[in-house]
Amino acid sequence: MPKKPMTEEQRQKWNEYQREYKKRNAAAKQQHNEYIKQKTRQFSFSLSLSSDAEMIAYLETKKPYYSYLKALVRADMELHAQKNDNIENK
Repeated sequence: MPKKPMTEEQRQKWNEYQREYKKRNAAAKQQHNEYIKQKTRQFSFSLSLSSDAEMIAYLETKKPYYSYLKALVRADMELHAQKNDNIENK
């Protein structure tokens, strides 16, 4: 069953709705980008498919791998903090 064509008034309302939606969407994207810029930092690195194949295969078994990597960094930070405490206490 074909749709009834819009009246001119309906078309104007629809176009106004679309303009408002785009404005709100653009504002929300801007807010999100500002939040990301202020509250986060991104780190990345590349691994070679040939020389790092074992590491890639291992990381792919760790889901989600980024949580695994964050845990490794935290453990290393704790280890170094303990070593520094031991040195200072001597």
